[in-house]
Amino acid sequence: MRVTHIPPRPTRISPREIRRIRRALNASQMLFASYLNVSPNAVRSWEQGTRRPRQAAPKLLTIAGKNPRALLVASAQSHDQPVTSFPSQQGLWQNWLWLPGDSAV
Repeated sequence: MRVTHIPPRPTRISPREIRRIRRALNASQMLFASYLNVSPNAVRSWEQGTRRPRQAAPKLLTIAGKNPRALLVASAQSHDQPVTSFPSQQGLWQNWLWLPGDSAV
């Protein structure tokens, strides 16, 4: 018998935490919105606390909070563009090149 475990729903992310994740990526609200495939207005509303992330956004924000590089790589791969740099754990940018077929995450 096959058993499938369904992961729990992501916990609520505070406006302060959303802003921290965006800043860890050194991204403007507009750029961060493009990483998440949402409107800049949605990011602005989340950070102001007037709206909460919905659909896939909470899960993407959780992933980005734990591993910002994963969000950058996924965004670049979805646009067929190389990732040329990413933030390190300390928030400093390091050079890095993604090549098609590279399993960088």
